Amino acid sequence: MTRLLAVVGAVTPPGRLDAAVRFAADRATEQPQVSATVLRLGEHRLSFADGRPLDRYPDDTARVVGAIAEADAVLLASPVYRASFTGALKNLLDLTPVEALRAKPVGIVAMGATLHHYLGVDWQLRAVLAWFGALVVPTSVYLESGHFQDGKLADPIARLITGSGLGSTGALLLLFAILLVVGMFLDGVSIFLIFIPLLMPVALAYGWDVVWFGVILTLAVAIGQFTPPMAVNLMVACKMAGVSMERTVPWVLWLVTSFMFAALLVILMPPLATWLPRSLGY
Repeated sequence: MTRLLAVVGAVTPPGRLDAAVRFAADRATEQPQVSATVLRLGEHRLSFADGRPLDRYPDDTARVVGAIAEADAVLLASPVYRASFTGALKNLLDLTPVEALRAKPVGIVAMGATLHHYLGVDWQLRAVLAWFGALVVPTSVYLESGHFQDGKLADPIARLITGSGLGSTGALLLLFAILLVVGMFLDGVSIFLIFIPLLMPVALAYGWDVVWFGVILTLAVAIGQFTPPMAVNLMVACKMAGVSMERTVPWVLWLVTSFMFAALLVILMPPLATWLPRSLGY
């Protein structure tokens, strides 16, 4: 069992940052063999680091530091205070032994009112964690006011689509059509690199199974790759075969029709896409 500890490095009452961290912890627990715990510094009494052994502190210090040491991975979240992370979080790191974070995966989440300090926490906290020898995740997460709606984490694109009134089915069909059209002009790898980070929040907002959603996106892109006028894959195949694209259209229509039928079956019957990964334990 992989144990994730998410530390909210603020002593103020729980707010939007706390909601975002809880959201991340909930998503983590959906993975097999993963448990996640949220630790809010505002709910614990920690002494100032003065060099004493941990068992000499009379409050929650030893227990909080022990939780970090026992975790297999740590997520550190902090609001931006004076262009840096909070003093409460720095004090916790001052109390934490080096071996508690050495060679341990650590992620960084920061939150500010605007984008002005979006790298402040990342730069400074990353330097501290490098001293510990932690395995810091290459990219951090920065949140601002626009990422929240009614106090809950909401991606702007997900907020736009979910608020459009299309419903789950309508939104899925819209995304399918968009990716099909984009697939006519771009290669599949570029499409996934661009669109998956944008569309994953939409899938989570509607509660779609990510494996099922991924198969549907792959089918949409595959259909687009063989659909004129551009049809990237069809263009390459015609070049290799030495035939014009126009001559292939009657045959390609059968291929595209069969792919559309397969995509419709997957949309209507999600187990067609999920039974194999589920049977393999994913």
